[in-house]
Amino acid sequence: MKTDITRTLNKGLLFAKKNSDKIEFVVGNICVAAGTVFLIHDAEKISDVQVEVANRLDFIKDADNDPDGWESKEERKKYVSETIKIAVKGYAKGCWKGVSLVAFGEFLQYISHATLTKKYNVVNTALAGTAAAFSNYRERVVKDQGKEKDYEYLTGGSMVSVEQKPDGTVTTTEVPLHTMGDVPRAYIPHSFFLGDARNFYLTSGNNGNVARGIDDLLRALNAENNIAKIQGYIFENKVRYAMNIPETVAGQAAGMFYEEPDGSTNRLSLFARGVEIGNPSLLDGKPEDILFEFKVVNTSKDGRITVKPLEDNILDRIADVDSASGIPKFGWFKC
Repeated sequence: MKTDITRTLNKGLLFAKKNSDKIEFVVGNICVAAGTVFLIHDAEKISDVQVEVANRLDFIKDADNDPDGWESKEERKKYVSETIKIAVKGYAKGCWKGVSLVAFGEFLQYISHATLTKKYNVVNTALAGTAAAFSNYRERVVKDQGKEKDYEYLTGGSMVSVEQKPDGTVTTTEVPLHTMGDVPRAYIPHSFFLGDARNFYLTSGNNGNVARGIDDLLRALNAENNIAKIQGYIFENKVRYAMNIPETVAGQAAGMFYEEPDGSTNRLSLFARGVEIGNPSLLDGKPEDILFEFKVVNTSKDGRITVKPLEDNILDRIADVDSASGIPKFGWFKC
């Protein structure tokens, strides 16, 4: 029994620590809302205090202008002192609940922002370390095995075929997948077969719904392009996850930046048979055998459009090292 209680408490503490920024923000909003309700509820009391204080101030002004208004300076001093006390006590009694809750809520929101910023800084530091380690690893691979092997590892390995001849001789052939070209069902970086999409309209066997299925993929792609516009970049596997298609080894590092250094902008698009897919009715044949490729459509400042492949590795470009502090800040996650 004691162990169960301890375990439950530990789980509760872990949950609270993990979601502290969300809890602080939500509780802060609740406090601000509750404080506002109290202030509205006590508005009449506050108004009465304002009227009473205003009347006393008018009396003081009139008495100051009347030579016989005050019997002595002590009387005026006492009256002013009473007015101040009435104002302080009245406002405190009418506002303390609402003001306290609003102030506490604002404080919690500030703490939430500080906690979230701290978490982002931890993520930035961890991502910086990962990017540096990955870059060092690739440099060692290029140095020891060459650029071709590095690209092979990056895009998913090789296809090995073993052939045994009649005389018993065994021949082993190893071909990197990225060099195989448009071979049916072969893996090609930054592409997928339509039949691989885990999509109801594409897997139901009803070819009449293929256009609907492709339309779903395009809507998901459009949403990811909007995320890239806000975030600044997008990884291929993030897009694959949103489109519900298999993620790949290459997709972990491959991706696209929304804006280039020259001011041009990018969007991710789908191409099939060399044509950008905008109208599903343009596709013929067996839908499951159609090879879709992710490509980047670049639009320059003067409106020129260029189609280019995804970058195989955007991790190296994401890191933006702050020369003053030496702390890597990752693109659009700056806090």
